[in-house]
Amino acid sequence: MTLVLFTNFKPSLFFKPELIPRAFFIMKKLISTILNIFYPPLCRLCRNHRIGLDQLLCENCLGKLYPVPTPTCGHCGGGNDGILDICSECLDLNGEWQRGFSIWKYSSSAKELIHEFKYHGRTELSPFIVGNMYQVLQKSDCLNFDFVTFVPMHWLKKVSRGYNQSQLLANELALMLNIPCKKSVVRVKFARQQAMLNKQARLKNIKNVFKLKTKSFSFVENKHILVVDDVYTTGSTFKEMTRQLHRGRAASITIISIARG
Repeated sequence: MTLVLFTNFKPSLFFKPELIPRAFFIMKKLISTILNIFYPPLCRLCRNHRIGLDQLLCENCLGKLYPVPTPTCGHCGGGNDGILDICSECLDLNGEWQRGFSIWKYSSSAKELIHEFKYHGRTELSPFIVGNMYQVLQKSDCLNFDFVTFVPMHWLKKVSRGYNQSQLLANELALMLNIPCKKSVVRVKFARQQAMLNKQARLKNIKNVFKLKTKSFSFVENKHILVVDDVYTTGSTFKEMTRQLHRGRAASITIISIARG
């Protein structure tokens, strides 16, 4: 009788390998929750102040993220210095896009936030940034795009840094908008870092750096496109990027950045 019971024993009745990943996830979540109760997480930016479980930044850092002053320029998303819907800088630049948005002024915490995210591998800040990008677009009722794209990085710089910060933002924003994220333009020249140059040097430095991929023409034509980058300073990078998308006969192009310099 004992032998019969042993031969009929089926481990699968008690042990299901397919449940291991789920069990591991639940255990990891439980341990994380317990640790957070006894050791509340620190602000992801300053790393000095305690924050709640549903927060990323402390109140002190959040208070130093200044929104773009109103009225805003409808073209770049920055402050508007005139009576027209478009600021004087955009009139001079003549960028080939229709609408522009930016979350914050490029000052104080915004500078630190972008610097940490961009140069120090702080990719955990991405969901917070993207959430604010989505809110800006939502408030303006500007959510109808065919796909999201991003300013490409030269492959040497991407290998050195490990990631393209604009691509990370574009991927997450595309998920929130429930649309695809596509690489539409390639970087064909290695250019000097834009942050180190003045306005005229930036325009010259970024000239002919991008090229529309041959296979991109088919999915760019007649499409409404959202272009993502980290900082809008002079607009030279967005100008060259959108010039290529305009070559592909895009129906409309909207740009969005973390901060307006």
